[in-house]
Amino acid sequence: LELKPVPEASAAPRKHLKQISFWPMVNQRAVLQLGSSEENCELLSENGRRPILRYSSWRAISVPLVVFCLVAGALSLAVSRLVPVAWSADDLLEAAEVKKQCSKAGANCNETKCCQQAGAQCFAKDDMYARCRGHCVSGPDPTDPNPEPWSCKELGSPASGHFSSQGWNPKPAKWVWKKCSNSSESCLKSGCCKAGGNACFKKNGTWARCKPSCVDGPDPTDIDGRPWKCEQLGGKTPGNPAPVKAASWVEDLCATSNESCSDVQCCKDPAHACFEKNSSYARCRTDCAPGIDLGDATGWGKWSCKQLGDRTPGSHSPTPHQQRLAPWVKKRCSDYGENCASTKCCKDATAQCYEQFPGHGACMFKCLKDHKGFSHHRQCAKEAKGD
Repeated sequence: LELKPVPEASAAPRKHLKQISFWPMVNQRAVLQLGSSEENCELLSENGRRPILRYSSWRAISVPLVVFCLVAGALSLAVSRLVPVAWSADDLLEAAEVKKQCSKAGANCNETKCCQQAGAQCFAKDDMYARCRGHCVSGPDPTDPNPEPWSCKELGSPASGHFSSQGWNPKPAKWVWKKCSNSSESCLKSGCCKAGGNACFKKNGTWARCKPSCVDGPDPTDIDGRPWKCEQLGGKTPGNPAPVKAASWVEDLCATSNESCSDVQCCKDPAHACFEKNSSYARCRTDCAPGIDLGDATGWGKWSCKQLGDRTPGSHSPTPHQQRLAPWVKKRCSDYGENCASTKCCKDATAQCYEQFPGHGACMFKCLKDHKGFSHHRQCAKEAKGD
């Protein structure tokens, strides 16, 4: 801005300009310097007490006005992002009311598209009906009174929390005994099973069978040893599955616990399954913990423990014996007092590597959750590094 004293006060312009102390946003010295030009505006004084700015051009006032609006808008946006919004009582009541509007367990949620039960998701059966459930498999649901298949399309978002089916003991619907398949026939068309604890799994484009579970690969209970793709075609029928026997080809084609099962992906021994160490080696075992296996004679290396094929039916009672450590354990693994976070194994046969905090572990005989060095680790005994 360019300022000039009013003609009536021209005799003593500096006297009036020195009285601008009440104007906190203007530097008085700058105002005196701006008073040298008369082109754009004038500085007026009323009785030598109050300065007034008179603008001779609309451009002179529009520029600072735009700048002011931009600054005010930026400050407002910054404050809205940085300052947390306090929820009023009305807001909390409104949120509670929204939750009440969501559907209860077992109710049709086709319109609300949300569920009251923790962890539940609204799944659609068709265009008219949907229900809050913990999970859903496309196809017939043996617990549903209506035999028509479910699309299992997710409507909305799941409710917060963990879903629990405790206390829910469904029974097979009446239509199951008429429409579903038994264990000796293909369930490719029906998509459901009469036997309790079974679901219909697709092996390939021409065959599907009722079984309790399915893992991609050979199934030791199947009369045909060719691998399964394991696509589930419907829900599982409530109940407990009946025991089954291994097929005759298992004894001739599958591997023992001392052999690699990478190629055959099945095991002769009862209760064994083929677990993968890496892309080139797998072995028949009763169980498998991802990480380092101290009894692995094939060498140091982590096990992925991906299961290849189904488990051979039967029970297994191993003879108690001292674990025989592989020769590489003494060279590769850590000792008591050493950080085992990188090796994930211990030299001593009685020790286990436990994580103390990220990047640091210790070899211990046992890890107690209230141990002074591991008290923060709530599941210390379960979060083992390797074997």
